[in-house]
Amino acid sequence: MSVATVRGLKIAFPGPDGPVTAVHGLDLDVERGTCVAIVGESGSGKTVTARALAGLLPRTATWSADTFELAGQDVRDADERTWRRLRGRTVGFVLQDALVSLDPLRTLGAEVGETLRTHRLARGRRAVADRVHALLTSVGVPEPEVRSRQHPHQLSGGLRQRGLIAAGLAGDPDLLVADEPTTALDVTVQAQILDLLALEKQRGATILLISHDLAVVSRIADRVLVMRAGEVVEEGATDDVLRRPQHPYTRELLRAVPSASSKGLRLVDRTPLVRPEPERSAVVLAAEHLRKTYRVHGRAGAHETVAVDDVSLEVARGETLGIVGESGSGKTTVARIVLGLVEPDSGAVTLGGEPWTGVPESRRRHLRRDVQLIAQDPLGSFDPRYTVGRIVAESLDAVGVRGEDRRRRVAEVLDQVRLGASFADRHPRTLSGGQRQRVSIARALAPHPRLLVADEPVSALDVSVQAGILDLLGELQAETGTSVLFISHDLGVVHHVADRVLVMTGGRVVEQGDVDDVFHRPQHVYTQALLAALPAPAA
Repeated sequence: MSVATVRGLKIAFPGPDGPVTAVHGLDLDVERGTCVAIVGESGSGKTVTARALAGLLPRTATWSADTFELAGQDVRDADERTWRRLRGRTVGFVLQDALVSLDPLRTLGAEVGETLRTHRLARGRRAVADRVHALLTSVGVPEPEVRSRQHPHQLSGGLRQRGLIAAGLAGDPDLLVADEPTTALDVTVQAQILDLLALEKQRGATILLISHDLAVVSRIADRVLVMRAGEVVEEGATDDVLRRPQHPYTRELLRAVPSASSKGLRLVDRTPLVRPEPERSAVVLAAEHLRKTYRVHGRAGAHETVAVDDVSLEVARGETLGIVGESGSGKTTVARIVLGLVEPDSGAVTLGGEPWTGVPESRRRHLRRDVQLIAQDPLGSFDPRYTVGRIVAESLDAVGVRGEDRRRRVAEVLDQVRLGASFADRHPRTLSGGQRQRVSIARALAPHPRLLVADEPVSALDVSVQAGILDLLGELQAETGTSVLFISHDLGVVHHVADRVLVMTGGRVVEQGDVDDVFHRPQHVYTQALLAALPAPAA
């Protein structure tokens, strides 16, 4: 029996030149007790499809369908009052960003209990509380009586996401719509959420999973729909679609996923990408016994937390050193120390053999050009008033490049990152995510640095855009011999790009070595747990 039956769904939004169609005639069937996944990149139409199924399209949207049934009820003409009755009971909705989705002024218990109160599924404060505690327990939230009284900011990312799932399940809905429920979560937390969704399916839940991650959907989905530009280009049983894809776009998505098997190849076309061997005798960056603590003030008073504890590393010329770890592992603090933005409490960093920490800024200013940052969020690091040309030229200020030399260098690096000099007059808001990241790379390359610090540089990008950026970084490193400190929580990305890797947890390096040795033959229990939590490759 089908819980959701949709035929000919069309969704459009107003645009400057008339309506812009986001979904073109989509057909969808979700059978009871199954998980159907919709995969695609940004702009594919997958999220607006999910919102249509929950009656949450914005008022500016116009939509129509030949058939639109939920649990046997035709909802094409449903008004808001009808949708309020359906939400929670017929359709449960789990959003992507728990911190944004949860009300910061309400406790977790109030959020989970809202559906119970709205649909009168539990009467009385004690009955609601008991049901909330049972729901939190069922989704693996420890100490539910305590957690239910806490606010979102007091919970970890994994607990917040579990709370959202508990809220979505509170009304025992016929259909649970989960929109990117694991995006931005650490790999072990992601595995826990996927295990939870799989358990709910075993208990009889019907799930529509929205994701851009093919490995994630391969873990729990029975069927997959692949969307591109508002259209379903391929659908079928998960194993058939992911292992024997028929459409070129599906094959492109699968090919673009970085992994151990893609090492030494371009992701876009799987042709060889040859990089010279690192010059081990030429050490660009050396850090010894770094330690950094912060004083944290809380209700119980002030206490000291250790962010980095006895971390040592070296990066040779032309080498890519990966640092992996989960949130709070200390990897970003190491990056900030390497960039000269934070001073360690103890330990030392040298850059090209010269002191980089423990010296006045005046003594290291001449070295600033040698280490440059590629940020995770390029738009957030750009002045929105500046043109691309001015943004790229910012990094030339410290090295005194002016006038015609400055314009020439800007045009040169824009060509290097495959944008072209014509982009110099554009503004960041007119660029795609991939183009903005290319501008960020151009800005970092402009002063001819010896070391690039790439802090989660592709974590916010679609898989095909990510592939282009990783290919670009590999090609530029082959051309320039620049060293890279590559920081990421994505083990597949690090395995693809890095020569060596450091694994961090709790501020300490627990394992390091050649990336193939560490990832294929992990010695530390934490590394083993990280690798075990990875979803199986989609193909």
